[in-house]
Amino acid sequence: MTGDAPEIDSQKTTVRLGRVELVTVTVRVPRAMLVLLGIGVSILILATAAPQLPANILHVPRDTPMSRVLTAAFPQGWAFFTRSPNADQYRVYRVSPGRPPRSLDLTPYSEPANAFGLDRTPRQQGAELQYLSTQMHDADWRPCRSDDECLRLPTKPVPVVNASRRQTYCGPVTVIAYNVTPWSDRHLGSSPWIDKRAVHLDIRCATS
Repeated sequence: MTGDAPEIDSQKTTVRLGRVELVTVTVRVPRAMLVLLGIGVSILILATAAPQLPANILHVPRDTPMSRVLTAAFPQGWAFFTRSPNADQYRVYRVSPGRPPRSLDLTPYSEPANAFGLDRTPRQQGAELQYLSTQMHDADWRPCRSDDECLRLPTKPVPVVNASRRQTYCGPVTVIAYNVTPWSDRHLGSSPWIDKRAVHLDIRCATS
């Protein structure tokens, strides 16, 4: 006794272009199979994320063989996609005598000049500024509480070299470190950020 193989629900379409015959086969996948596949992918995502989350009401054992395997296979964690809102952020200004300060930052990504996010050059500025920071010391920074105070700090510029492939920061600039205003303190002022410290730099852009 032999059983027939199950038939696959499909549709065949043939298109002839001159001497070339194109055949397209459309396979209908059962809805139940798609639902099961979606459930499986969702379980994998939840099982991967749960061991890396801080303690919460949905406790998931972290010291299990499966948790260790998933953590090793997907080590990036949530920090790969997000950053702490309390971490220092930076703004860079060009200050010229007799002219108002001009921002050198290319953000936000959604600007038309950045092709509404398709141009990733603004993201490179973070790495560029990080490279420049390796040539500075903590003592080079001075505390300040407003843009005007930060830009007018009576300190000498720190000479640094920018050897990045695509240089967006060159010449005399002022770097201001700030924090985003917490939601709980939004009523204390109208500024979306709180300035903390600043440093004047004299950036020499190296040519390759």
